[in-house]
Formats: sequence, C-alpha cells, structure tokens
Amino acid sequence: MSNSLKTMDGSALSRIPSEGPAFVVASLLTEGVHVLVGAPRTGKSWLALWIGLRVAKGAPLWNYECRKGEVLYLCLEDLHQSIQLRLQTLGEPAPEGFYCCDYAGTISDGFIEQISGFLEGHPGTSLIVVDCLDCIRERQGYPRRYRDLAPLRELALRHHTAVLCVDDPPGRNVSLSDAPCGCVDSIFFLKRERRLGDHARLRCEGKNIQARDLDLKLEGMVWTVGEGRRHVPLTDGMSRGR
Repeated sequence: MSNSLKTMDGSALSRIPSEGPAFVVASLLTEGVHVLVGAPRTGKSWLALWIGLRVAKGAPLWNYECRKGEVLYLCLEDLHQSIQLRLQTLGEPAPEGFYCCDYAGTISDGFIEQISGFLEGHPGTSLIVVDCLDCIRERQGYPRRYRDLAPLRELALRHHTAVLCVDDPPGRNVSLSDAPCGCVDSIFFLKRERRLGDHARLRCEGKNIQARDLDLKLEGMVWTVGEGRRHVPLTDGMSRGR
C-alpha cells in the first residue's frame, strides 16, 4: 500500500459532474447507504419490506417513482417462512427479481464479500435491505458503526445500488442523534404516535434529499400517506442529487 496522498487540483475538481448519486426512489433514496431507525415495534421491518417490494416491481412508493431493479432482502432476524407470512399479510406476492436470505456473515467475517458476490452476479440490483444492522455488527457504539458502514457504502456506490439498513438505536429515548449519521447518505426516523397506534411520522434527512416529515397511516400492515400528493418522477429536479 502506497503512503502517497492522491491529490486533485482545483481545475480537475471543477470538471467533475456536480450531480449526486442517482435515485432509486425519487427524491428519497439514492445510491449509497441509508438507515431506517426507530424504537422497537414501530413497524420498521414492515416498511422496509414494503419499500423492497415497490422497487422490485418498479411500482411507486406512495407518490415517489421507483427505479425497478433486483432486490436483495436480508431478513436476518426471521426465517423465510416468517417473510412468506408477512408477504401474505401485505397482499403482495414477491415478484421475480426479489431475493430473500435469512443468514449472512458479519462485517468482519465475510459480509462485504458476500454482498459483493451477489452484486457481481446480479448487476441489475437496485436495492439491498439489511434487517437488521445489529445482525452484521459485532460491537456497539458510534465509532464502530462508522467503520462498519464505510466499506458497505463504498461497495454500494461502486455498484450503483442503494442499501437500506434497519436499526434499533440504543436507549429508550430515541432520536436522530442515536443514528450513525456521518457515514450514511440519509436517515429515516420512524416515530409512532402510540405504541400500537396506526399513525406515525417519518422524518427524512440526508445529503442529497430535502429534509421533510411524512405523515404515515397503517392500513393493514402497509404504511400509507395521505391522498392528493404530487407524483414525483425519477427525472424530477429533486431527484437528481445536488
């Protein structure tokens, strides 16, 4: 390994295209690594599964257009039978191109190599869902989270895919500050009004998206948003990065 710094002068820097990573879900989810965070039992896994199905089908997520592509859903806390039951509850059969896996290594023991191998064999992958992040980490704490997610982000950007990690932050008083902000492209914070209520707020913050709050309602086990929202295509100005 060379100890020399790889520098770039201002002229070369100015010639780099200024657009950010391409979007997988218009104005919400870019190529790179993202975290869906919230207290236990808020419905994060149901939401992550729904997002994966929408991308695999190329169907809109609420009013946001999705880039159709293969999806790898890592259900690391559940068996395949549990996901099958969830799909039946959602009324959404898994489409072709939706791949489910209930076991993977940890970050320090083969996970990156496993994901790299999948992406090389499935170059049309648009989204990988990791449910949950603790299953591929061996230690807690912000510094460790940063080091764990950095190589995953590099891999995602190289293969032009999005990785959505479901995370239960430590402690009972959950806030965005509990999430590993520095090494991810965006954070989605799901907060339910009541533990068993059917309303929640999804706070969306990130490097290439406009911060916003989405009011969600649980219908069956599908999180929905209100009617009358403007359709946002992948070609929309909000969906070309910054």
